[in-house]
Amino acid sequence: AAMFEREGLEVDPFSEVFEQAANLMLRAHRDIHEAISSREVAGWRPRLDDDPAENLVARTKARLASRPLTPATPRLIGRAAMTLGDAAREAIPEIARTEQFKPKRIKDYENAVATFIDWRRYDPRLGEVTQQDAGSYNVALGRYPTNWRKRR
Repeated sequence: AAMFEREGLEVDPFSEVFEQAANLMLRAHRDIHEAISSREVAGWRPRLDDDPAENLVARTKARLASRPLTPATPRLIGRAAMTLGDAAREAIPEIARTEQFKPKRIKDYENAVATFIDWRRYDPRLGEVTQQDAGSYNVALGRYPTNWRKRR
């Protein structure tokens, strides 16, 4: 349940669907451990021996083939449903007021948000932005010159 809360998703940990999902994950975890153990006990060598876990592999492949390719889009609630641009338009002036930013610093924050949106190619909802996105964006920024508008 904590994982869903971090993502801004409303999930009832006492619901039947949550319990079914947890049980399914536990059964899959158990099956994987049994398959690993059977391979270790048999001294299995890939491409040389028959796979003692072949039944599990075949069941898994059949399930994956029967599932839809796109997952259901989670319903975002509260601030997580706001777009980044809207949230920035609300937050930057408030932060600037409380922190007493100079006008140039406000423009820097607005440019940073606009650059991130351009990099994503759309204005994402806050609940869609992850730490991995921020890290990838930071790495991408490192590939560009810092003062690209200045003439040499």
